[in-house]
Amino acid sequence: MYKILGNYLKYVLSFLLIWIFIFILYPLAFSKTTLTFIYWVDPAAMPIWKQIIEGFEKENPDIDIKDIPNPADYWTKVLTMIAAGDPPDIMMMDYIYFPSWAVAKRLEPLDTFIKRDKFDLKDFVPISLSSTRYEGKQYGIPMDLNNQVMFYNKNLFQEAGLKDIDYTWTWNTFLDACKKLTKTDSSGKVIQYGYVTELNWEHLSPWIWMNKGDWFDSTLTKCTVDSPRTVEAFTFIGDLINKYNYMPSPTRQTEMGLPGALQIFSAGKCGMYSSGFWQISTLRTVKTFKWDIGPLPYKISEKGKPLRASTLGGVQLCILSASKNKEAGWKFIKYRTKPEVQKLGTGLGLSMPALLSIARSKEFFDMYPGINVKYCVEALEYIRMFPTHPYFERIDTEVWPVFDQLWLGKKTAAEVCKEYTEKANKIMANAKPFRR
Repeated sequence: MYKILGNYLKYVLSFLLIWIFIFILYPLAFSKTTLTFIYWVDPAAMPIWKQIIEGFEKENPDIDIKDIPNPADYWTKVLTMIAAGDPPDIMMMDYIYFPSWAVAKRLEPLDTFIKRDKFDLKDFVPISLSSTRYEGKQYGIPMDLNNQVMFYNKNLFQEAGLKDIDYTWTWNTFLDACKKLTKTDSSGKVIQYGYVTELNWEHLSPWIWMNKGDWFDSTLTKCTVDSPRTVEAFTFIGDLINKYNYMPSPTRQTEMGLPGALQIFSAGKCGMYSSGFWQISTLRTVKTFKWDIGPLPYKISEKGKPLRASTLGGVQLCILSASKNKEAGWKFIKYRTKPEVQKLGTGLGLSMPALLSIARSKEFFDMYPGINVKYCVEALEYIRMFPTHPYFERIDTEVWPVFDQLWLGKKTAAEVCKEYTEKANKIMANAKPFRR
């Protein structure tokens, strides 16, 4: 009887062990981590992102990517997911928004991962790394880069007897070119403009910096738009519109049926257009004229060297502090910045690779035959980060519209800059230094 009981117990124990292995240990050993990634993407790049995600999952079979591309109202969507207790693990970050997210402690510092894995940061543009640094901690890794250059219509340049834009161009050269490119009809209405750009902080900042002006002081607690140098730069832009008529006002753009700087340039109604590398993707579709890229003109020389500037652009990858899959998130960031992955999609004309070794390579240049992308790459040497801070989002929304009065010729640059400064400083009354 004892023998039978002993055999029965052995049977039961074996059954229990098998059950534990099948239903508990086996699933744990082979369960997958689901990594939620939220991002924005140009439709042209969706196949590339599919390839990147599939490549990551193949290299990391224990991780599945749940991707959320182009959600309506991106920033609100992320905040809503956080509030609901279901945050994404990784997100794309625009450094303009970074300060408010860092101060709110929504992002995970990456320094421990960087140090542990000896992740090499030397191939990244230093200012791009700084853009997502707060109080000495690194919260984001650059995924790609963008900056400002000058696009120009080669056909119109040839008609006007102008040489290609190069590093010899100054603000005076630029003004002379604007004059030669601007055309009017018999009634005196301008039908072809010399220059156009988007009237926002990103596109206008280089003009301010090249005149030794700035938006805020070094502590990022005080607006300085009313400083003489910054006022002078805005006067220059305002005069292009209202004094010389070399640049269409927003009202004139609407009258032309082309509400947007890119549309005006693409329609062949303008000789020059300053904007970012990302416009190459759209401009490649233009078949009615030839175009190329040159550097932005300079105004001031210091110690015999032109003072140049271009606005930093690009995307950073960040891990949410509320993420439960930080280790998997870090694996994805490392994968996305591998040289072979960085090369994917860099020929689309949407952005430059974040790694300098690739951006400066012959392989990258060969992706853009007939286009002087060297000026975009070389601009990385003098690129500048917009001095954003936790209050800037509100200032940009509530205060920036005062500049409409300048574009419409209703107020002087000095008057508008004074009003902008006063309103911005009122918002920043309790600002504390934002230290990177």
